Amino acid sequence: MRSESPTPELAETIAELVKSTMSDIRPRLVQAALTGHRAENENLRHEDNFLSDYDLWMHQRYKDLLSEVLPSFIYASEEDDPQVIGDDPEPDLCVLVDPLDTSELAVRALHG
Repeated sequence: MRSESPTPELAETIAELVKSTMSDIRPRLVQAALTGHRAENENLRHEDNFLSDYDLWMHQRYKDLLSEVLPSFIYASEEDDPQVIGDDPEPDLCVLVDPLDTSELAVRALHG
């Protein structure tokens, strides 16, 4: 008898979440690349690291969507300090997210 693990289903759900979110942001990134509108912000956490409105939008979007499929977890991202999401004050799961590592390329390097 074989026990089914929820991990493959969860992995598929999160992969779909990522693909959907990337599809949502893609037109905005293309427009930013074509217009040169970088939407750059001061990055108080990492002064030498590019931080755009697009990074921040993706950061919040991933946090919101992941909270719909995971009951409790630590959300860790370079965009902000780690945050406990859900009711468990000490969850066993830590989700590491780099929301949009290609945003600098899309909004800064491709213009022109």
